[in-house]
Amino acid sequence: MRALAALALIAASSLANAASLDDIRRSGVLKVCIVPNYAGISLRDPRTGQLGGFDIDMSKRLATQMGARAQYVETDYVAFPDELSAGRCHIAMMGIWVTRNRAQRADFSQPYFSSDAFAVTTRANRRLRTWEDVNRPQTLLAVINSAELLARAREIVPNATVAALTPLRPSGRESPAAEVMAGRADVFLVDRVMAKAYERGHTWARVISPPQRISLTDIAYAVPKGDVAWLQAVNDFITRSRADGSLLALAKQHGFEASVRMD
Repeated sequence: MRALAALALIAASSLANAASLDDIRRSGVLKVCIVPNYAGISLRDPRTGQLGGFDIDMSKRLATQMGARAQYVETDYVAFPDELSAGRCHIAMMGIWVTRNRAQRADFSQPYFSSDAFAVTTRANRRLRTWEDVNRPQTLLAVINSAELLARAREIVPNATVAALTPLRPSGRESPAAEVMAGRADVFLVDRVMAKAYERGHTWARVISPPQRISLTDIAYAVPKGDVAWLQAVNDFITRSRADGSLLALAKQHGFEASVRMD
């Protein structure tokens, strides 16, 4: 009985591992989870409705190489693992930070970006001008209530007072940005990609840079947990994109060349 159960488990695993590739090849559609308000990564133009950004361009390249067309599924940074496991999208391509908590619910590709830390406050906040100002006990730093993110924030700005926030979706209430905009916190941390997005698209925001590079996070694509064949196909795509220069070229086009991982 145990042998039969083991064989059944292996068979089920093999089917799951081929699920995304088989579905894409059969349907001719690559379903891509995105957050369409992320300037430079995946942003919908409010006038035309057209999507643009680094990961939109990369997703189209991936779809073309698979003989498919890209179809976009709107999500958020809390829900995307559920969207992947339910089959509503095959891959999430939206500047995702690699964290241990997320890696328990989805599998990550090799990183394509690696980012340093920046701080975002409001233009109206006259007290925070430098990184030294950010790293003071009187500065209230808004951080999503994740043990990993809280620990990282305390490493980066050890003297700031941390306010842990329960992540909500998709209203944005009690997000770090919402807390800072409302004046309930002074500042929050972002990667280089997000820093550029705030500089481009948020007139209320001011970005503060550290005096030297402080490593923050790796950024990668996410696929359904356990889909080994599909994960390998995505990693192969990233490797080809490095080798043929398209990864760096697209990063330069969107202003993210300093974040590119070439290894």
